[in-house]
Amino acid sequence: MIRFSNEKDIPQIVSLWSEAFGDGEKEIRFFLDEWYKPQNTLVCELNGEVVSMLFLLEGSFCFEGAEYPAYYLYAACTAKKSRGNGLMGKLLVFAERTAYERNYDFICLMPGEKSLFDFYSRFGYIPAFKTNFVSFSAQEYSFDGDAEIDNSAVDLSEMRNSFLSGNPYFKWSGKAIDFAFSQNKLYGGSSVSTCKGYFLYFSEDSKTVVKEIAFTGKSMSSVIALLIKNSSSDKFLLRLPAWINPDFGKSDVRESAMLLPVTERAKEIAPNINNAYLGLTLD
Repeated sequence: MIRFSNEKDIPQIVSLWSEAFGDGEKEIRFFLDEWYKPQNTLVCELNGEVVSMLFLLEGSFCFEGAEYPAYYLYAACTAKKSRGNGLMGKLLVFAERTAYERNYDFICLMPGEKSLFDFYSRFGYIPAFKTNFVSFSAQEYSFDGDAEIDNSAVDLSEMRNSFLSGNPYFKWSGKAIDFAFSQNKLYGGSSVSTCKGYFLYFSEDSKTVVKEIAFTGKSMSSVIALLIKNSSSDKFLLRLPAWINPDFGKSDVRESAMLLPVTERAKEIAPNINNAYLGLTLD
């Protein structure tokens, strides 16, 4: 049975999440405490057990100066013993119908692996998002200037929206961005924010991976310099919007996320959407 969740499902949701993604209960409950809404949590129940689920997180999609209500589809998974039976497909159809009935224009998601792009395309999702993965080393990057942290208060949401303005992107609320920073810290990551920009990062295999970076005006060089100064790594990987192509490092633009146009007006503009930016994915 496909249905919306209720509070009684939470222990089974925690168990299913842990099996699918390997997270501990502390990390899972941290997400649920902030994001769990029964009406936005879709589950498949078989014989009294939740065996498949997904979350619809609220946001909006910005395109050509307009904002369209949108969901970010998150933590879609099915219990190992129940895979191969089409349950996730049924949940995706239910999610699309839910979005349509609520007048949400889009659903976006980030496939967990490359092979899943084909799976989601069968349900109408299109690869509208791209990310420029830029790799470089500290030795090959040189900048003479201010690389100090400014302790002035920073409105992360305002800075992010200003940074991405004029381009297609998924817009998160200020609350969601604050959560992403807190979650990254919970998982051992770090962040730095200044009046010139911010970056959210973690260390992986002796490399600093920047999950998201934003900066004001022409402050990219000073923000990168600050990143290098605050990291003990020599190698770096930036995740940038596809339309930003820095003059350092090696760029690799890849398909990164998908978009489902739900309403008629969304379907009309969908063919014109390209190189959209998702950024924060709460992973």
